[in-house]
Amino acid sequence: MSGGARRRILFVTSNGTGLGHLTRSMAIARRLDPDLEPLFVTFSAAAPVVAGLGFPVEYLASYDRPGAGDDLSWTLRNRARLRRMVDEIEPAAVLFDGTHPYERLLASLRFADAPLVWSRRAMWRRDADTSALWRSHLFDAVLEPGDFAESADRGPTVSRRREAHRVGPMVLLDRSELLSREQAESELGLEPGRTNVLVSLGQGASIREASRRCLEHLAGRGDVQVAAVSSTLAGAGEVPPGVVALAATYPISRYLDAFDVAVSAAGYNGFSELVRLGPPALFVAMDRRTDDQAARASWVEQAGAGRAVESPSDPELERKLDELLDPELRAAMRSRLDGIEAPDGAAEAADWLGRLARPQGEAARLAETDLPGDSGLGSVPGTGAQAPGPGLPGAPRA
Repeated sequence: MSGGARRRILFVTSNGTGLGHLTRSMAIARRLDPDLEPLFVTFSAAAPVVAGLGFPVEYLASYDRPGAGDDLSWTLRNRARLRRMVDEIEPAAVLFDGTHPYERLLASLRFADAPLVWSRRAMWRRDADTSALWRSHLFDAVLEPGDFAESADRGPTVSRRREAHRVGPMVLLDRSELLSREQAESELGLEPGRTNVLVSLGQGASIREASRRCLEHLAGRGDVQVAAVSSTLAGAGEVPPGVVALAATYPISRYLDAFDVAVSAAGYNGFSELVRLGPPALFVAMDRRTDDQAARASWVEQAGAGRAVESPSDPELERKLDELLDPELRAAMRSRLDGIEAPDGAAEAADWLGRLARPQGEAARLAETDLPGDSGLGSVPGTGAQAPGPGLPGAPRA
């Protein structure tokens, strides 16, 4: 890369259940300094979403996609492709976001002295397979995106916090980027002056029944206008009359001010967006292999900032929905949400990653300087934790 070219940050994401890995990475990428150029490589079929937000992206089919071949051929093919990409990009830093790092591919992500970072979400289930955590030593640094419900975290990453650089919760958009209620209602085709409810549960066998129950219960109320994202409708079977279908709406957070109530899974991104940006929501805990959605959902109800059910089949679902439709209860939840404060984790991560991407001599000098208010060095604001060191800012101890 020529001396006048922008330094490049390569974001690599695995193929997760939803858009979590990509959304967190794009949240960071949007907040990088102008002298840094973000590029993406993803194993997620949602790669067009990245291109839609203006980022260069290369799609590699995940190992479980049709035509991927056996494990050996998939590994050899993608190891070679990644090596060629990295040699061409010449990244100043590489960030991998995924629960399970592809150990046999990591060597292909290394370029010269560019630090390799693992963005590792916390809130793992206590019974989760922890074998992936022992791959932390394969990275130069571990980044932990904050979670609003971190006080409820009882998972295996809690005991490993000292090896991570911790930042606040991450969301894609800032509040200033949301449309006004009037603009959002107009763009989504919603009738003004009604109580609007957003149903965004995703799809899959375990979710289908919960989606159907939500839509039927809400659509039967004359004072409520129900809108549902296309993925929820796809798994809900016959859709009740009057439900507004929201097709290909990403990011949905841009339209949140149009809604008085939301129904969402308790995954990292949906949860963080609704706690940060509102409105009050019913969180449905989904059964995931590592993500402790039940703990996250329970936390928001105990905080008085929303409602939660333990699973898509929870018999309390309709009753909890009715509570959210009570204007006084909803106003109290809104007030609690407004009182929840946390730093902008994506901005903090972008600043820290930018300093990691500096030439090694400059990065080392930064690591030795205690800059006031610098979340990459000393204490991490909002967490009470100490950032690790010495070495690269936030790098794991040897």
